Amino acid sequence: MAGFAEGEDAGAEEGDSTPVMYEELAEIEKQFDDIEVEIIRKQNTLTTSIYAKRAALISRIPNFWPLVLEQAPPDIDTYIQPSDSELLGSLKDLHVERFEITPGPAVGAHGPTSLSTNGTDGKGGGDPR
Repeated sequence: MAGFAEGEDAGAEEGDSTPVMYEELAEIEKQFDDIEVEIIRKQNTLTTSIYAKRAALISRIPNFWPLVLEQAPPDIDTYIQPSDSELLGSLKDLHVERFEITPGPAVGAHGPTSLSTNGTDGKGGGDPR
């Protein structure tokens, strides 16, 4: 496409009198967003019981979470310091929850993509899940 003179519509080809409807494009993007939210909700519904089964199995594997976190990729490992080893050594459960996953339009500022993380240590502290 050639350069545009001041005031010319960058969305229209030369000789094309059909203006670009940015509002229509924004509405289509919103429809994509709504579908992505519905996919997250459906995935959450379908995987909740599987995560519970996995958590029950993991709870029987000694030192599972410390071993997993020890092998964390660099973007996570950056946040784990040697001084965290005692805490990580007592970690028995790690639970991530989508706390705004209610049906209908997005709830709160972030909708169903908001996450909360809870851990349980071997001394009975933390969230009992």
